[in-house]
Amino acid sequence: MHASLSTVIMTVIATNILLIFLALCLRKITWLIRIGYKILAVFAVFAVLRFLLPVEFPFTMTRRLPRFLSQLLSAFRHPLFAIGEWNISLWTLFLIVWGVGAVIGIGRFIYDYWRTNQQIVLYGKELTDKQYYKELLDSICKVQNRRNCFRVIEMPGLQVPILFGIFSPRILLPDNNQVSENDLYYILKHEIAHHFHHDLMLKAVVRIVTLVYWWDPFCIMLNKQADIILEMHVDDIVTEEDGRPTIEYMECLIRTGSEALGRYAALKNYSVGALPQKTSDLHKRVKLLSGKKPKVRAATNILVAAVALSVYLFSYLYVWESYGTAGQSLMSDTVEMEENYFIPRAENSYFIDLGNGYYDLYYFDEYLTTVDSLEYYDEAIPIYTTDNCPE
Repeated sequence: MHASLSTVIMTVIATNILLIFLALCLRKITWLIRIGYKILAVFAVFAVLRFLLPVEFPFTMTRRLPRFLSQLLSAFRHPLFAIGEWNISLWTLFLIVWGVGAVIGIGRFIYDYWRTNQQIVLYGKELTDKQYYKELLDSICKVQNRRNCFRVIEMPGLQVPILFGIFSPRILLPDNNQVSENDLYYILKHEIAHHFHHDLMLKAVVRIVTLVYWWDPFCIMLNKQADIILEMHVDDIVTEEDGRPTIEYMECLIRTGSEALGRYAALKNYSVGALPQKTSDLHKRVKLLSGKKPKVRAATNILVAAVALSVYLFSYLYVWESYGTAGQSLMSDTVEMEENYFIPRAENSYFIDLGNGYYDLYYFDEYLTTVDSLEYYDEAIPIYTTDNCPE
């Protein structure tokens, strides 16, 4: 496997196509009802997987970029200056900024999680031992044949109930919580379903991916899309598992939503709750629960899933590399052209090893481009060092 500027570009293009389609489907309630959140989840899964593997595989085939794009990429990778034996290009500077931003983002994420956990310990009021909550939790877990491993904590400043803690799940309730027994049942069941389906872990993975790719604006979209898909999944579980009327659950969501003005800001990045950040998302969930779903969606679902899979696989099948020139002098008649592209061969080209994983490619003794891999070039092309390169 090999990673380069071209593979990163291909990763961003493929994932953004998936995320744009996902956003359009989630925006249109009619599309959402017809396609269903489960198929849309496939797009989110492929987007996350593509972000996690921005590499080329042995079967990846290289295609040449148009000349103007090749010149742009060549300029981006061409060394600007050197620090010792380390040549610095725009690509190098981007990698440095990218890495520093990712480390800072992940560091803040971990610190905020730790700080929030400390706040829960300091300010939370334990309700787990109260018979009322214990019996309700036991009854819900018993239906699912699971052990009751939950704590219920009343938290000041909290606006909506949420689940916090991947390995030590805590259901946090707003202080002075005044809800009916029926609503409390749905609230607890909702958060328990999140835990048993590992939604907090999935949310953490998505969050870390978006922190790594912090410079891609579509990653912000991915966070929101993952949230609403997880909530729709749990909505289905809660309303189908024990046969209670869907209308009761929807009324509980609406009542809780009308009383909540916001979320506990420090918790939103690594917790899941009954309500999203926007009332429009709640409207979509209620509409999806109450909407009349098409009886047969197999053809549509297969087509949509096939599109997601095709985009994902195609992004690994091809990668576009630059074969253009940085100088206009190569446009002379002495330059060999094949299908309007420069074809480096042993008789017309050579590499200069810069000593840091990069190579300058010279074509008819003139600089052509800087590359970070020789994998797709003719193995017979000579390789020199900066000490013995041709004059």
